[in-house]
Amino acid sequence: MSPHPARGRRRVVAAGLVLAVAAALGACSTSEDTDPDRRDEATVSNSPLDREGVQQIEESGSARFDLRDLTLTRSDVGLPENRMGPIVGRPGGREIDLVLRAPEGEERIGTSTFSATFFSSADTADAVTWFESYDTEEEGLAALDEAVERWGLPREAVATWREALTGTGEQEVSLTPGVSPSGFVTQVTARGEQGAGQTHQWMVLLDPRYYEPEALERIRETGKLPAGR
Repeated sequence: MSPHPARGRRRVVAAGLVLAVAAALGACSTSEDTDPDRRDEATVSNSPLDREGVQQIEESGSARFDLRDLTLTRSDVGLPENRMGPIVGRPGGREIDLVLRAPEGEERIGTSTFSATFFSSADTADAVTWFESYDTEEEGLAALDEAVERWGLPREAVATWREALTGTGEQEVSLTPGVSPSGFVTQVTARGEQGAGQTHQWMVLLDPRYYEPEALERIRETGKLPAGR
């Protein structure tokens, strides 16, 4: 597993970014009750995401999900049918130690806000999303440089973001996806402006089409996801 980024670099996500997550996830609920029997079905390898589970995560400062088979279902996390994943965490809240068991090893992430995102009515999650925020431009760029090795972020993607920062005002760029050594297809959206702090919205993408051998090769070589995303 790649080394954990320095925690001292990271600050909590601002309130506006949490609202952005809510918009991106289609107004996900954070307080849904579920059938207790359904919650019991969630395995010990996955942190429950019903109201009680979210409260436990926020109080303990830790969460984990088993993505070794690149699948996470609602029943895995104790959610009923057709419920979208809640946003876990809050502005100014404690840092959450998010552990993702990967096809090869595991990844440990420090974040104040994350979600397992169910965009559609399908029972499987589309992605696990989290935010990392940095107080300065230098720290943000250094984190992306580290992500080249840890998350498979193409080096040219970091160059693209550096170039974007020469523009006027706040910039937002979804960078080229990559494949991490641990076996995840990942993508990051960077936000910030020249000389200021940055926020990186990371996603581990769980669309099974991305993990076909030909698709993985295409992503590694071209940075392009299969058509029909």
